[in-house]
Amino acid sequence: MAENITRLPSPASDISGNGRFIVYRDATPSGELQLVRYDLFTGELIAFADDTQVPPGRAVISADGQYVAYSLNLTGSLIRNNFEDLHSGVEYELGDTVRGGIVSISSDASAVIAYGQDRFSPISYTVYYDTVSGTNSSVGGRALDVSGDGRYVLTYQYGAENTYSGEPNLYRHDITNLAQTLVSSNAAGAEGNETPGGGSISADGRFVAFSSSSTNLIDNDTNEATDIFVKDLDTGSVSLASEGGAQANGNSLEATISGNGRYVVFVSEASNLVANDGNGLADVFRKDLSTGDIELVSTAFSGGAANGDSWTPGISDDGRYVSFISEASNLAIGDTNDAADMFVVDMGIDPDAPRASRDELTAAFQRVTFTDPNSIKAQAETVVLNDGTVVANPLYVEAARLNELITLYQRSYVTEEQVQNQILNFASDTTAVAVQTYQFFTGQTPGAEGLAYLINSPLNQNDLTDPYYANFNESNRYINFAVNLGKLGEGKEAFSQEYGALSFEQAIRKAYDKIIGAENVEAAGLDEAYAYVESQKGYFFAIGGGDVGAKAAMVGYLMYEGLRASLGHYAEATEAYLHVRYLGDQPNEAAVPATYGASDEPDLPLTGYADNMGPGDFLV
Repeated sequence: MAENITRLPSPASDISGNGRFIVYRDATPSGELQLVRYDLFTGELIAFADDTQVPPGRAVISADGQYVAYSLNLTGSLIRNNFEDLHSGVEYELGDTVRGGIVSISSDASAVIAYGQDRFSPISYTVYYDTVSGTNSSVGGRALDVSGDGRYVLTYQYGAENTYSGEPNLYRHDITNLAQTLVSSNAAGAEGNETPGGGSISADGRFVAFSSSSTNLIDNDTNEATDIFVKDLDTGSVSLASEGGAQANGNSLEATISGNGRYVVFVSEASNLVANDGNGLADVFRKDLSTGDIELVSTAFSGGAANGDSWTPGISDDGRYVSFISEASNLAIGDTNDAADMFVVDMGIDPDAPRASRDELTAAFQRVTFTDPNSIKAQAETVVLNDGTVVANPLYVEAARLNELITLYQRSYVTEEQVQNQILNFASDTTAVAVQTYQFFTGQTPGAEGLAYLINSPLNQNDLTDPYYANFNESNRYINFAVNLGKLGEGKEAFSQEYGALSFEQAIRKAYDKIIGAENVEAAGLDEAYAYVESQKGYFFAIGGGDVGAKAAMVGYLMYEGLRASLGHYAEATEAYLHVRYLGDQPNEAAVPATYGASDEPDLPLTGYADNMGPGDFLV
């Protein structure tokens, strides 16, 4: 039984993998068609494909809701396929197809598939757009779906060669090696004895759900109806999804499988899949392939049967959220528009799944960032810089983002792993800055009290969460700490001795190898990286105020780039260190040296804390 249902007064195109966003076609106030992304959590609407007189067609959305691909119906039968980043607003044309248009987007948005049809032939073809490289290629017959990482494409085509000499079947294409695998076959490999319908592929490309009226895909298929099957392409096994203890007494169509491969949603006219389904209409069902349980999704808000047909089901990657279109007027209170609408049903949280509490996640945030989202310091929306400029308070912004993140987790829009990754990312411009720079220049890792002093302490008027740093971007924070430590602070003697006699170019190579590691970058990329850093020599000298300061600034910049790209010795060790703090374990730490603190006079001696926990050796 669904716990919650949301109605959108417009048939939608797609639901995001995290279940949070819906994309659909709507009309502007002037009556022109546009595409819209709707946030089911906040209610925010973002319009796209709204700056053209060309009517938009189907739209699809990435798992996290950031990227969309959509079709525009040009003159005649020509379709233009576009791709857009809704965060940055950057959009570009993927290419044109004849008829057809956008079909699906991979979870990570690295691939978009569309289909077209030759002008003088009824044979369809798939166009595979690689959004990373900007290239496209032709793949098999008519596109149906793409796996989460873009590796596998599911198509409907006439034989392996996609010509009328072959029988229509479903095939999985491996983009990496061009291998084709027949999908619409039984466990022995024999093709179905009837033409299959559409299908859907799991995120890892292993499972395919599809409709077929074939009677030879499983043993004893005697209901003389179109059924929903699931093929395991690793083992070759085939299972019947459209059954509730007995074979369905009506046709089942429009199969869609969840990203994790556990759930299948489909439309069925059968009345015997669940008890008391007596409306005689097409309903939407969800099958749990792990337990065998089947649920009616398209139910009235009162708990009774829907009074209209339902179709076009979609499902989130974890199977919790199911979307569909329905003509029924009794699914949600206040549905009086006498038209087909879009509905999203929350099928509920697994009560047996262990879940972290808000307090536990907030405590993990505090351990990693050394800040308290409920503190007075985090409540002010703005802060005043030394020159009187008013800017947004980074602590306030971060606290608001943490609150939203935990709320999304509690509603299962994001996983605990995603929460952890984001909390670790919160520390990239504070804890990570202090840890990396101190380890490089002093050979020690600040202890817990030392980090608190550097990041968030009433005893330090210019800690990393004070107004002094509010207008610093992340790279400038690394550079600032590095110059202070390498030129003016505790690390200046050792750094000058090790790097002072080197040319700037030699210093780049030495620092790069220590922080990132030449072995982590291909030769061509390494030369390019060296060349770029060398090209910024003037910038580093301007910031560092001399040879040693410039080399220290360069070191800070390399630390920032390594962590940003999650590449190299220091990035790997820092991520491991933050992970340990997230879990609540005690990393190996040492005292923060006593004379460093950020200020308008960077060499101003400040008093630190001594934890006396021994030398930090987590970075080797």
